[in-house]
Amino acid sequence: MSRSQPAEQAPAITAGALPSALTEPLRTYAIELVHLDVDTELRMAREALAKADQADIHTPHDMIRTAVELSIRLRTLIAAVEAGEGQ
Repeated sequence: MSRSQPAEQAPAITAGALPSALTEPLRTYAIELVHLDVDTELRMAREALAKADQADIHTPHDMIRTAVELSIRLRTLIAAVEAGEGQ
């Protein structure tokens, strides 16, 4: 009577998780952006947020696009505020 070895199992991936080779932080693509004045950047940030509010949370493309747009708007808004502090 021989015992069979248990089959080797593939590593478990939790729902929504990607293998590390496929993950990359958004900041990897952060570039030095040209900012406008604080009022304009604030208006544009509000517009991006309003657009994000309409994105479909169940659509990966919408979530990626929204994350990128909000990241850009936040970075340029911070740069505009920091530039205004020196004045």
